[in-house]
Amino acid sequence: MSLLKVLRLQPYATLAKDLPTPSAKALHDKVLRSNYVDAELMFGKLSGEAKERAVYGYANLGDAVDAAAAWTKSAPRSALAHTLLGASLVIAGWKIRGGSYAEYVDEDAWRPFFEHLEAAKSALEKAAELDTSAAEALAWLIHLGVGKSEDREQIDNWFEEGLRRQPTHWALHMKYFHATTQKWGGSHNEMFAYAADCSAKSPPGSMLHALVAFAYSEYALSLNSGQSSASLKTLRNEKNAKALVAALYKWVSAKPGELEAKLMRVSSPFSSAGLNHFAATLYLCGATDEAKLVLAALRGEIDSVPWGWIASSTKENAAPAFVYDKACRELGLVQDW
Repeated sequence: MSLLKVLRLQPYATLAKDLPTPSAKALHDKVLRSNYVDAELMFGKLSGEAKERAVYGYANLGDAVDAAAAWTKSAPRSALAHTLLGASLVIAGWKIRGGSYAEYVDEDAWRPFFEHLEAAKSALEKAAELDTSAAEALAWLIHLGVGKSEDREQIDNWFEEGLRRQPTHWALHMKYFHATTQKWGGSHNEMFAYAADCSAKSPPGSMLHALVAFAYSEYALSLNSGQSSASLKTLRNEKNAKALVAALYKWVSAKPGELEAKLMRVSSPFSSAGLNHFAATLYLCGATDEAKLVLAALRGEIDSVPWGWIASSTKENAAPAFVYDKACRELGLVQDW
């Protein structure tokens, strides 16, 4: 064992690399090579969650905008081509803007940021018009609408149309979730109510149950960033713990006694996000037994979110893995993986 780890100068846990999925890379390769028919066929075989990972991954790869734009010119009635173009423009715009709060964004970044989002909006509206059964383009319209401070009524309209097309579409619900948060114009009450409603309406095994954990993570962020006079300690109560435990069992479709085994087998395209958010919030809210099981299921490989959101020191802010280590240590979980 490293002496630096023993002295807590280096975390035991490591950050997972946010790499494009194999499907995203394959889609990107096919579009770059103008193998558009193969791209359409491959994308059509993916699950709903996998489609979102493929679009997001594609949009983050090199030449994504130019390649998708070429496809829209070659096949102007391809909804997928327009969706990829719109998503790529959104991601390119955010790379220019950066992820900081608005007051810290470089003034010179705002104009190209909004220009990218306007171009993306046109492409995504065209995609939604071309394929009236799919919700991918509408989910990305919500994505850009939240960042662009689009009129809330318009965002709600995109969401309602998406629900009409695909009522359980993960990306649609996940992106609309951000519109309900306080930092993007909603409120804590709206966010929690929306997450609870999604969980109540979803069948066992649905990723939508994880929105309950997402909501507690967002609330923890607001508490930890000075947006409230309360502290993270106020999250630790029986009501919050019970809400999270109920959502966790529904997410992995577990009965009493099955949770540990189910957690070890969870493998959806967004399972890492679910595990990280449940682990952090169960720990914060005092659901000790369940928190230990989810922390163990991560096996020391974490995402920076939400651990960085609940950091309480300069060291933890610099390396969110220290927060995960602290949770394991406080709950008596030995990191021997």
